[in-house]
Amino acid sequence: MRVALYARVSTDDKEQNPETQLYALRNFCRDASWEIHQEYVDRARAKDYKHREAWQQLQKDARLRGVYNPWPGLGRSGNASTWLRTGMTGV
Repeated sequence: MRVALYARVSTDDKEQNPETQLYALRNFCRDASWEIHQEYVDRARAKDYKHREAWQQLQKDARLRGVYNPWPGLGRSGNASTWLRTGMTGV
């Protein structure tokens, strides 16, 4: 299965780093033998949709490929398994 990963951090302070999120997601994909097609990363606040350019691009790419994302409002509160199930698959 080919998947796309999405990570977002709201600020550069508090030692927030999208690599922390991506590390867990990459490991989950490796363990599941899933191929990572693309990674999307934003540095923007949760409600700042205007500046979440990677999220907008992920949605655009999904529509172009006819990929269905049943949870368009996925959040960071879940674990890697939840994130991956709500991300773009079948790319």
